[in-house]
Amino acid sequence: MKINYILYSLLIALAGIEPSFAQSVMLEQHVDQDTVSRSFGRNRKHFAGTFMGFGTILGDTEGDSSVSMRQGRSSFFQYGGYYKLKLSKTFSLVGSGSYRYTKFDLGVTGDQVYNRLVTHEALAECALRTNYGRRGDFIGNYLEIGVSGDYAFIDKNKVKTKPDDPDLTYQTRKLVFSNLSYIEKLNYSAHVRLGFNKWVLTADYRLSDIINDNNTYNLPPMAVGVRFDVGA
Repeated sequence: MKINYILYSLLIALAGIEPSFAQSVMLEQHVDQDTVSRSFGRNRKHFAGTFMGFGTILGDTEGDSSVSMRQGRSSFFQYGGYYKLKLSKTFSLVGSGSYRYTKFDLGVTGDQVYNRLVTHEALAECALRTNYGRRGDFIGNYLEIGVSGDYAFIDKNKVKTKPDDPDLTYQTRKLVFSNLSYIEKLNYSAHVRLGFNKWVLTADYRLSDIINDNNTYNLPPMAVGVRFDVGA
């Protein structure tokens, strides 16, 4: 009887000890300390991407009335990269560098087939971007206003003629004049862009004259186009 009493007492003691073992912390770990804070992404602190765009030049020449533009024939192509710094949920700063090819198609006279001014430019841009609407892991919708400077490192005047003279030994003739003295190498512009994730509507207005005082006319300053954001 005494043995049974002892065994019964041990069982009660063990039952009281077991919960204390079950509640003991054997391993403690704070998961939040191991979580890496991501700062690079489409809508995070830093982001970089590339883009390509194309468009047309609007308007006519100014100054000499004998020189005009062939409407709808002047165009540009642009390719480059950008960096976006997020300032807040709404605002971001954007800086970019790009290459642009611009073709101004002038009016033809006489036996000319075309008369074109062509520039190859290096651009640097800075802009403030205002975001609106809901966004996930993509760029989203935004309005961008900024300024840019460009340097025309190559400029050419290409003229193609087709004389109506059967005695000539050629059917067409193409003349190319380069390093033009009347082209301003350095120019600056303002721009407005409306972005819908990957697709962007652009409008650029040149604030400086691309033709200097060595010529009697100036080229139209307005260009509009579409841009495709590869990184959006």
